[in-house]
Amino acid sequence: MTSLDLDNPVFVSYVFYSAILALKMILMGPITGYYRITKKVFANPEDAAKFDVKEVKMNDADVERVRSLKKKLLYFEQEGERMPSVTKFLKVKRDDHIHDLGIVVAETPGNQPTMTSLDLDNPVFVSYVFYSAILALKMILMGPITGYYRITKKVFANPEDAAKFDVKEVKMNDADVERVRRAHQNDLENIPVFWLVALLFVLTGPSETTARYVFRIYTMARIQHSVLYLRGSGFRGVAYALALALKLFMVVSVIYKFW
Repeated sequence: MTSLDLDNPVFVSYVFYSAILALKMILMGPITGYYRITKKVFANPEDAAKFDVKEVKMNDADVERVRSLKKKLLYFEQEGERMPSVTKFLKVKRDDHIHDLGIVVAETPGNQPTMTSLDLDNPVFVSYVFYSAILALKMILMGPITGYYRITKKVFANPEDAAKFDVKEVKMNDADVERVRRAHQNDLENIPVFWLVALLFVLTGPSETTARYVFRIYTMARIQHSVLYLRGSGFRGVAYALALALKLFMVVSVIYKFW
């Protein structure tokens, strides 16, 4: 009963309820959009222009309440220690020692890994690892891009950084720097959920072709979303909606499989 295997009913329950919670997290994005549209509160000029709103607004109480709830779902906060929920390790106590639970590969009688196994002999899992790495690289690069904008525009939030470039005044609200930061924040709110949902999706045993195209299109949509975000294009909503639809497809597939 300690194995991470689909023959273990405890693990199956974990997969099922994790998918439900992931669905809840995914839906917080559209809920935030609903509040922005109904209250006409937008952080980007191109979004405000679509609804004939002349002024952007960053701190509406209702919108920030929804965003705060979404952030809390992404993290466990316990005794002052903040830890990403999707990366927390499962552990089991055995013989007075704590052991990390290892992935147990589901095998067929011929000792061949199945399409549900988290094993590098499974091409679906390999695709998951590959596209997850691309998305991780994308998120990592958003930091240097933010730094590039700060240096080229000489906009710094810390006095010691400003002093390096002979800038006498710190500045917190440059439009271009804040746009990059919002694009980065959007990645942090969406890509970790993909890592969880896509991993659960692998356990449903999808075909290699289906999984590869779902992962590939999602990755391309997220990259395009950031490019359009930095350009100030209102069409980034199309890329966001496509990525959202793919996450919903995967999470619904997991819930249906393990219902």
